[in-house]
Parts: sequence; C-alpha cells; structure tokens
Amino acid sequence: MSVSQNEQAVRAELSVIGAVLVNPSLLDQADIAGAYFIQTDVGLLFDLLADMRHARKPIDATSVLTVAKTTRYQGERLIDAIGGAVRIAEWISQGVPAHFKHFSDEIRRWHHVRALRTRLNTALSELEDIEADPDSIRSKLDAATTEVAGKRAVREFAFSELVERVLHRVEDDRSISGVV
Repeated sequence: MSVSQNEQAVRAELSVIGAVLVNPSLLDQADIAGAYFIQTDVGLLFDLLADMRHARKPIDATSVLTVAKTTRYQGERLIDAIGGAVRIAEWISQGVPAHFKHFSDEIRRWHHVRALRTRLNTALSELEDIEADPDSIRSKLDAATTEVAGKRAVREFAFSELVERVLHRVEDDRSISGVV
C-alpha cells in the first residue's frame, strides 16, 4: 500500500469508528473485524464496540472507556493509544459519514489485498528455488487466493493469470538453464 493508500485506509478506519460511536446499529452493516484494520489499536477498539453491541451494552464515550479498561482490551494502554476521551469525543462530533458502507467495504478489500500480497511474497520466495515444483506452488497460490478472497472474488484479482505468467517464466528459466 502506498502512503496515500495508507492515509485513505486510516481515514476510512477512523470514519467507521466515529460512525459506530454515533450509531452503533451500523455495526450490523459492517462486514469487517478489528483484524482488518491497519491501525491495530483502532481495530481493537472496533472489536470492543462490536462486543459491546453483541452484549447489548450501551455504546457511548463513558461506557467505551469503562469497558476498554478491562484486561481483554489491554486496559489503559488502549485508551492512551487511541487518544483517550478527547479523541473519542472528536470521533463522535464528526458524525456519521455519508459513505459508511463504502468505507467498511474498503477496509475489508484492503485487508484481503494485504493478505494476498503476503501469500504472493511467500510463493515468490519459493520460486527462487530452481527445484521448486510449479504445480505445487500453483496449488498453494490457488488455495491461498480462495482462502483470502473468498470463492466469489478469486478471479476479481486476476491472480491466477499472474501466477500462470510467473510459473511460465520459471519453466522457461529452467529450460534455458538445462534443469528439467
């Protein structure tokens, strides 16, 4: 992710948190989890809000700060990391963004892209081994793509085509070097 993409992701994450603080029912529209967030502490706060909603606890600045102090949410460290009551008040004052669902969807999409990149980098490091089995690597990449993106989105990333090109290049390199 480039710097501007990171900035966009951070803005989207903060917009989602602010929106949920104002209108907790928006959690029902957010198909994301705290692990999807680039900012770990903001993701932990998202999980805290989702847990509070699930437990039917009120979600307001005071309740959030009280629950955040529990060990599960890393106590005062989380509160300090997110900027405390002042930051929560700022998020609430910003209201609900008009594009909440879009921001939520982008957080999920960026998470999937980061996960795919991680798996692709792992596969690429395996390809550096001249003895690598292209079929085995192709299978691993297909499985990782399905796992990360979900079956409905596998082709969305044109990932298989990229894999094919890389594997053909490896096979060509083997032919040139005389390795079969």
